[in-house]
Amino acid sequence: MTLENLSPETLALHGGSWRADPASGAVAVPIYQTTSYQFQDTAHADRLFALDEIGHIYTRVSNPTQDALETRIAALEGGAAALLLSSGQAASAYSVLNLAGAGDNIVSSTDLYGGTWALFAATLKHLGVEVRFVDPAEAGRLRQAASGKARAVAVTVDADDAFLDEIIAKVRPDMLQLHGAETPERVAELKGRYGLPAMKALPLSEASDLGRIKPYIGIADRFLFDAKPPKGSQLPGGNGVAFDWRILAGLDGGVDYMLSGGLNAANIGDALRLANPPGIDISSGVESAPGVKDPALIEQFFRAVRAARDDRAA
Repeated sequence: MTLENLSPETLALHGGSWRADPASGAVAVPIYQTTSYQFQDTAHADRLFALDEIGHIYTRVSNPTQDALETRIAALEGGAAALLLSSGQAASAYSVLNLAGAGDNIVSSTDLYGGTWALFAATLKHLGVEVRFVDPAEAGRLRQAASGKARAVAVTVDADDAFLDEIIAKVRPDMLQLHGAETPERVAELKGRYGLPAMKALPLSEASDLGRIKPYIGIADRFLFDAKPPKGSQLPGGNGVAFDWRILAGLDGGVDYMLSGGLNAANIGDALRLANPPGIDISSGVESAPGVKDPALIEQFFRAVRAARDDRAA
């Protein structure tokens, strides 16, 4: 049975890896109450432990009953895989620890249940992961205070509709900046849903990467070109690394974009000379510590921008 174009009701009954018991033909998933599994021989065990072959070793690692439900959920959600855990707290911890490690930080809304708040504020701290809490309502008040010439941009990474609904309602941004793996279809969907222009961030490292822009032309209102994350980084941006700005010489002159990635007072002159970007985006280059903006570094950066502009006008 192929799963393409099947209704959710059919997927709920027949989706995933389980179809029927090979011996009896029964379609109900049995409950395998076992702690361990019989290996065919020592070679079979060796392949399983080496992950050269997929199979069950111990129920604490995997179980056919759980596998049937995980693959069925993945089919319902259109995902590559799913993982079942015994509590939401465990799911939250797995989600964070899959992306962040000691020395990293994540940003979270303050709208959390008590147990998740304790996990984020206390437990993760012991593992070296800092959680920075942002109150969406407070962001809305900051946005009101910055009204006038300043434009409010909501920066998100693969956010779902529920989170974006909250941001739009409380912050009322002027533009969306999509910094994840959002497809052209997703960008168009969000523009239609919220009636806002969208900026799509794309990572670059070589001239061939410019080909990634084409599918978004006519959909994204602006682009943000950042360096590809260095090996081992879990952050899509804000890594403080630059790319070869000379590759932007092959860019269509009609593409509106902002240049980002590793910009600071020492190199902004070269960046403006080589790329002449319509706009720039800077973060870590004016920080004295991760997430801490330094007024002195900001002033140095703008002095360097003014000096580069004066040199071009001379």
